[in-house]
Amino acid sequence: MRNISCDEIICIENIVDFKATYYINNLNLSDLIEDIIEGCKRGFLDILGMEVFLYSLKFVPFTNEIRAESIHSEISECIKNQLYCKSSRWNVPKILKKIKQLQRLFLWDYVIDGSLIKFNDNEIYWDLEVSFILNNEGVELYSST
Repeated sequence: MRNISCDEIICIENIVDFKATYYINNLNLSDLIEDIIEGCKRGFLDILGMEVFLYSLKFVPFTNEIRAESIHSEISECIKNQLYCKSSRWNVPKILKKIKQLQRLFLWDYVIDGSLIKFNDNEIYWDLEVSFILNNEGVELYSST
């Protein structure tokens, strides 16, 4: 794997009809959320970004764990079963609303580093770390209000 110093999810290998390998270097969870939100506002759902986002949230404490787990489960089920294509209950604006609800439930930002391999059957092998970070002033980045 080559070292890439940018804040993106980079495809470094794509073997057609078998797997694709992605590398993530120093990606802030807040930046990933903002990219997903901007895409949703344009009517575009970044599935890979959503999968990284949902996986990363497994390592993030929330101000209301029960509510966050409920929302996380709903969105995960939607993405996993591609309900955004099949159900009128799940469209991009509704997914956006759920993402914003989750965003309000955590207080700090996190950095995502590592890689993932996505196989043609949509199974993913994860090798990501999610680390707590503070902003420059050392205070929380999000408020629960």
